Amino acid sequence: MSRSIRDLRELICASRLSYRDENDNGELCLSDTSSDDVEECEMSTQGKFSPPKLPKRKKDLDPLRKKGKPLSPSTSSGSSGGSCSPLPLPPIRQGSKSSLSSGSEKEKYLEVEDNKKNKAVRNDNKRKGNFDWMLSFADPTVIKEWLVRANEKVKDLTSWLLADSNFVQFAHFWLSTIPKDQRRELVEVEISIVIDEFCFAFGSGLKDNIVTQEDITSFLSAIFWEFPSKFSDSECGPFFLYVVICLCSIRKDSYKSLLSNVNCGTENKKFVEFILAARAFAIINLCVGVLGFFQKIFPSKGLDSHIPSRDVMDVATEFAFDAICKGFVDVVEYLLSSFIVDPHNAKSKNGKSLLFAAVVSGQKEVVGHLLQVSLKRHS
Repeated sequence: MSRSIRDLRELICASRLSYRDENDNGELCLSDTSSDDVEECEMSTQGKFSPPKLPKRKKDLDPLRKKGKPLSPSTSSGSSGGSCSPLPLPPIRQGSKSSLSSGSEKEKYLEVEDNKKNKAVRNDNKRKGNFDWMLSFADPTVIKEWLVRANEKVKDLTSWLLADSNFVQFAHFWLSTIPKDQRRELVEVEISIVIDEFCFAFGSGLKDNIVTQEDITSFLSAIFWEFPSKFSDSECGPFFLYVVICLCSIRKDSYKSLLSNVNCGTENKKFVEFILAARAFAIINLCVGVLGFFQKIFPSKGLDSHIPSRDVMDVATEFAFDAICKGFVDVVEYLLSSFIVDPHNAKSKNGKSLLFAAVVSGQKEVVGHLLQVSLKRHS
């Protein structure tokens, strides 16, 4: 029985479609039949025609749909003409985002752990007095400027102290005139200025949050360990005067010892200069600030252009004679007790003793004090 061309085409189209079972929900997919069969069928219009056998579906293809891996695009219900639309691209695996997230979290965790370890090492080094990690952030140009400023200031300072009994005037003011709490506050203000200078020198480390304000304070406590214990209400007066007198003995042992007496060490030779420069700058800047406060209250024009290099005992003895002439018993008492100046053996440039100078100057109170000291030491 002959079939029309239309019937043949419908049959061929049906042969090109594979079938699925009831579980496939009627979805279709293209078979692998070649296109050459279409041409042959279109050319045959007469004669008997045996319908081609539908290709059997392989059993191993059935699980693919259940696993969510379709071999062919599904038919879009909303498309016109029953045309098939391609499947969308598979979504990016969720694991990729989580893996990136977990990787970044791991890096953050490791960074935090490294910071903890570094902080622990730094704290341990600070306890041992080693600040090499911190000194690597010091600005060498600022350190060099500190040395220049310290040398200039110490010369001006000593030239003023050695002129016109300026030291004994200040010593009397420091020991007896200014209240103890104001004396302590004045020192703290000058120390805060020194800390600001240190912050400027370690600016790069502070900017990167590697060096902290606490680190700078610890560094100051190591290089200038006398603060604040030696500047208490009971010790501030005597100790500050001791520092000032040592600065007047330029290039002598007491001067060198004062500017090098630090409680920290280093494994880098370059940092030795940084540490010593920091201590010298802190001490000299403190003294200049305090004495500048006194000069504003009691202006004096005297400056000694000649600054001899003398031992600290010679400087203390000279100041003792100045104090006797002024009648400052408190200053005489301080000098005799702190520097063990002997009232009988200490001589002036003219070969006179302290007791003789007190008698000639008519300072009866000073004479009485000198006699009491002599009796205690020789009894």
